[in-house]
Amino acid sequence: MSQAINNFLSLKILGRMKTVIASVVVAAVLQFEICQPTFSEYSGKVDLVLTIIGMFGCILLGFNAPNKKMAYWGSVALGVPSISYSMVGYGLLEMGGFLHALGFGLLGVIFYGTIQSLKARKQKPTPTICNSGS
Repeated sequence: MSQAINNFLSLKILGRMKTVIASVVVAAVLQFEICQPTFSEYSGKVDLVLTIIGMFGCILLGFNAPNKKMAYWGSVALGVPSISYSMVGYGLLEMGGFLHALGFGLLGVIFYGTIQSLKARKQKPTPTICNSGS
């Protein structure tokens, strides 16, 4: 138990959690702005920008999230503003778009897995072929 607490409080994990915390804060600010009366009319361009912000955030989480769970939940948070704004134009989604947001979180897991495996492959030493001249 004390090992888990030490790992949770370590500066390395806290430093990597900054990206997850930032993604949640960005999502909250965007969601707050979307709920303002100025966004009462739907625009496809705004929806596209919100989706691009979410995708870019998923890529950043792939690089900096401490584990898959944090990449998942950070991506879910970043997907919410785009899904919420699309409901302004298309009407309410089934179950309020919860399944859509949870599905958006899978993008974070995919990016996390891909980026972490590429990092591990890059750090793996490559075997060298030595020709002993005869």
